[in-house]
Amino acid sequence: MKTVHASDYGIFPNRKTDSGALIRTMLHKEGDDVYYLFDKGLYIISQFESVQKDLYLSNTDDVNPKSIGVLLENFRNVIFDGCGSTFIAHGQMTVMAILSCSNVTIKNCVIDWDIPLLAEGTIVDSSNF
Repeated sequence: MKTVHASDYGIFPNRKTDSGALIRTMLHKEGDDVYYLFDKGLYIISQFESVQKDLYLSNTDDVNPKSIGVLLENFRNVIFDGCGSTFIAHGQMTVMAILSCSNVTIKNCVIDWDIPLLAEGTIVDSSNF
């Protein structure tokens, strides 16, 4: 298995620019049987730079096409190692989709949103209204 460093593709953490397109380019140029390593830090993936694809997900509105930040489709034997990084989604999107793949591992990363898509709470008192 070949090791590829995201930094070799100009993908660096802690920048204020979208990393999604560069990540997709790296994945599609390198392909299968690859261990992808990211420098630890914060990466932004934006809805506005995403791939558009029809995708049917349970527990979601079936509004298509969906915005997908990183699309892994028809890959095999891939390890995506964030090395402790956080990938922050900007906008309403699917951050990563893994479709028709085999032996794919995503590890050592956190995926979060800059603004949560929904909020939960408990009303503890409504007497002031």
